[in-house]
Amino acid sequence: MKTASLKYSIPVFAGSNEEEWTAKQQQEVHRRKGEDMNVKTFDSKIEIQMMKLKQLVDDRNSEVHRINKRRSQHDNKLQIQRERKEVGKKIKKRKRDEADEKEKRCEEIETKKKKEELSKTS
Repeated sequence: MKTASLKYSIPVFAGSNEEEWTAKQQQEVHRRKGEDMNVKTFDSKIEIQMMKLKQLVDDRNSEVHRINKRRSQHDNKLQIQRERKEVGKKIKKRKRDEADEKEKRCEEIETKKKKEELSKTS
């Protein structure tokens, strides 16, 4: 933000020697000093407000960072849960397949035994 600066704290036509100034020139110098003080007061207020604004921006950024972190953790948690569920399903399917395969082998063995028994008896 660009700010304007005050010019001429001493009237242009007043001399450099204060003792030679007229009462009106001294009054104008006094008025300009008051104006300088008012501007400095405004500058102080602006600085305070800018510090407050900076703090608000920092607070906002911290809140955004916190929210993003929470969202990320939540998403990661859901992803891990999904992955674990999928792995669990694969394990169960593999166990079922292995059990089915074992059952088939047992049935084949029993069938062979029955055939052998039938062939022995005939």
